[in-house]
Amino acid sequence: MKHLKLYALFTVLFLNELLYAQKPREIQVDNDPVNWQDPATIVVLIIIPVVVVVFYIFWIKWRKNQRNQRREED
Repeated sequence: MKHLKLYALFTVLFLNELLYAQKPREIQVDNDPVNWQDPATIVVLIIIPVVVVVFYIFWIKWRKNQRNQRREED
């Protein structure tokens, strides 16, 4: 069940983005490449998502420990 939830999360977050991120042929879109020299770009595109994922993992572990402690008390 745990793997199913992770698979569903992966599907919703990443695979749908790939479908919607396609460049349409009919519309001219002038997108510049990402400037990796800019510190704000690095923070927004790399550091913040990594921090969110790490925080989520620790939050899930904390919640699981809280549940186990409550079960032990009962």
